[in-house]
Amino acid sequence: KKLALLDFGLVASIEQSDRDTMVSALIHLANKDYASLVEDFVLLDILPADTNRATVIPLMDKALTPYIQGGGAQRYADEVRRTYGIDDTVSGTAGGFQQITGDMLTVLNEVPFAIPPYFALLARAIITLEGIALTGNPDYALVLEAYPFVARKLLSDDRPGVQKALQEALYGSGGKGVPNARRFASLLNSALGIVERSGGGAVDLDRVPEDGVEAGEALAYVFSNGAASLRELLGGEAETAGDLILRQTLRRAVVTLDARARSLVPPLPFLRDAVPSPLDVPGPLLLPQLAADGSAAPSSLRSGIVTPREVVDALAPPLDRTEEIYLLSLADLAKETLGPDAAAVVNGDAASTDPLAALRLLVNVAEAQTGALPGTPAAAGLDALRRVAYGIPPDPRALFRGRAPAPAQPTHIAQDGHAMASSASTDPNTAQNALADMSRALAALDVEQRVNLNASTRKLVDAALRKAYERLEPLVA
Repeated sequence: KKLALLDFGLVASIEQSDRDTMVSALIHLANKDYASLVEDFVLLDILPADTNRATVIPLMDKALTPYIQGGGAQRYADEVRRTYGIDDTVSGTAGGFQQITGDMLTVLNEVPFAIPPYFALLARAIITLEGIALTGNPDYALVLEAYPFVARKLLSDDRPGVQKALQEALYGSGGKGVPNARRFASLLNSALGIVERSGGGAVDLDRVPEDGVEAGEALAYVFSNGAASLRELLGGEAETAGDLILRQTLRRAVVTLDARARSLVPPLPFLRDAVPSPLDVPGPLLLPQLAADGSAAPSSLRSGIVTPREVVDALAPPLDRTEEIYLLSLADLAKETLGPDAAAVVNGDAASTDPLAALRLLVNVAEAQTGALPGTPAAAGLDALRRVAYGIPPDPRALFRGRAPAPAQPTHIAQDGHAMASSASTDPNTAQNALADMSRALAALDVEQRVNLNASTRKLVDAALRKAYERLEPLVA
C-alpha cells in the first residue's frame, strides 16, 4: 500500500444559493441580458442593492460583450477598441481613450462594487482553464462552451433559484405568461449541445438551430431524469392550461346546446315562456368523498338537488381577462405547432363555431398513430372520418369496389358556399407531420422515460379531478 498526497490548490466553500445565482448569471450573460445580470450581482454581493442601474448596464455591455465572443485577450482588446471607436487615426484614438478613461472613472467613483473572497479563486481557475483551451482553439469562448452544461442544470435542478432562472429563460423578462415555444426548443437544443448564436456572438434564445435535435431526441430528454425541473415547471403550466381549456370548452358547448334545444320549441310566445331551459331543470347530484390520498370513496356519497346551470357555473367558472389572454396565447402556440384545428380545440371554437375542428384533429392523430396502409379497413374508416371532418361527399363507388377509396383531399367552404381546394389554414399536412413525429417519439421512449411520462400524466389527472371535486363540493355541502 502506498500513501499519496494530492495538492489541488486553494479551496473555497460556496453556498448553494450563490451557486444557483451563478447559474442564473451565466444564462443572463450568455443572452446579454445585463439588466437581469445586475440583479444577479446584487444577490452575489458584488453590487449594492441601490446600484444605479442606468449607469451600470451600459458599462456592462461595453466590458462583457467582447468577452462573450471569446478568442482570448487579443480579440477582446480588438473588440474593445472597436466598441470605443479606436482606429488608426489620431482623433479616433484620442476620442476612444477619452471614453475609456471616462468609463473607468465612472466605475471607480460611482459604482461601489466588491469582490467576494471566493471570486478570486474562481477567476484564477477560469483563467487557467481558458488559457489551456485557447491554446488548442484560438476561437474558444468560455461562456458559450459552458452554456450547454448550464442549460442542463436549469432543466434538472428544482431549487427555487434555478426554477426562477428557468422561468425567465422560457418566458422572457418577468418569467410570466405562456412558455415561448421557440425558447423552449432553443433551451432543449442547448442542453443537448447545440447552441444558436446571434450576430453579436451571444446565445439567441429566440431562434431554433437549423440543425437542431429531432422530436424523438427532444421528447426523450424531457422525460429523462435529467429534466425533472423542466417537467415540474411544464406540469404546472399543463395543469393551468388544461383547466382553462376545459372551462372554456364546457361553457361554450353548454351555451350552444342550450340555444339549439330552445330552437326546437315552436315559436309561440306563451309556449316559449312556459318551457324552461334544460339548464334550469333541477336534478340530483351525487359526489363521492375524497380520501386523504385524493382517491374517491364510492361507498360514502354526498348528494344535493341542483340545476345543470349551477353545476356548469361551479365546475367551469367564467374566465377573467387575464385567463382569457393566457388562453389566447395558448391557442397561438397550438396553431404555430399543431395547426389551426388544435387552436380551435384550445380556444373553445370546436365546441361552438367550428365543431368539426376536433374531428379533424382526431383524424390527424389517428392517422399519425396507426399509419394505416391504403386499401385496408383501417384506411377506409379513417377516410370516411376525413370526408366527414372536411365536408367531402362520400365516394359511393367504394361500396361496389369492395376496397377503400382514394384518400380524400381536404376542402373548405368558401364564402359563396362552394367547396374549394384546401388552403394553408385548413391543410392538415403540417399538423399531421408534427403529430406523426410526436407519435414516433412516444413509441421510442425507454422504460425510465415512460415511467416519468406516466407519473406526469397521472399527476395532471389527479390535480384535475381534485379541482373539480373542490368546485362541486359546495353544491352538496
